[in-house]
Amino acid sequence: KVNSCARRSVTTIAPQALQLLNNKFVAGQSEIFAHRVRDEAGNDPKAQVERAFRLALSRPPQYTEIDYSLTFLKRQAEYHARHTGVLLERGTDPADVPAPDQAALADFCHSLFNLNEFVYVN
Repeated sequence: KVNSCARRSVTTIAPQALQLLNNKFVAGQSEIFAHRVRDEAGNDPKAQVERAFRLALSRPPQYTEIDYSLTFLKRQAEYHARHTGVLLERGTDPADVPAPDQAALADFCHSLFNLNEFVYVN
């Protein structure tokens, strides 16, 4: 006897998470989303975090989420600043190397796309 299930239980398996994390389409959409966030929020990181949360999750960020997000943006910008020179030394066209703060914002947007809250709509 086979029982059917009208609803699928919420499950997250490694291939699903890795698909969102490593997929070139998702990474490209993250960059597009980061440009939209910057266009709408300006250059203020806190305003960018607040706008990204509103657009991606339809809610404002909690205070702790703002703090964590700002720390993430700062660290990612520092990381990208350190690695910009490496990319240029490898012959990457300078026009293809985003500014460190823009690259950090794209990473942040990518992380929002990987949240269960974004993936699963209640």
